[in-house]
Amino acid sequence: MIFGKTIENMDASDIQLLVDIGIAENAKIEFKRDNYSNRDRDKKEFSADVSAFANASGGTLIIGVDECKGIASSIPGVAIENDDQFTLKISDSLRNSIEPSIQNLKVKCVQIDGEKKWF
Repeated sequence: MIFGKTIENMDASDIQLLVDIGIAENAKIEFKRDNYSNRDRDKKEFSADVSAFANASGGTLIIGVDECKGIASSIPGVAIENDDQFTLKISDSLRNSIEPSIQNLKVKCVQIDGEKKWF
């Protein structure tokens, strides 16, 4: 949860607020400026990042938010052509690379400034 909201209830204004008030990365939230590529190394890094949250007490990985010294600084975003296909691709990738599978894993796309950005 961020700002007392579940991922299902978060929107673009919540993402902007992370930057506006300078939220720092911590055990519950991590920012990635760029999307992970399809290279094996990046797929493994993505799985490791998500597994780290799952092995702790959960958390939120927000892709498309840049950070400076661990503090949210801007929202360059990540372009997505099809939200449903992208969400399915991410969910399938994690399901196939992490055992046991992560319960209650959620992927959400958020549109900001007319561009698709996701977390």
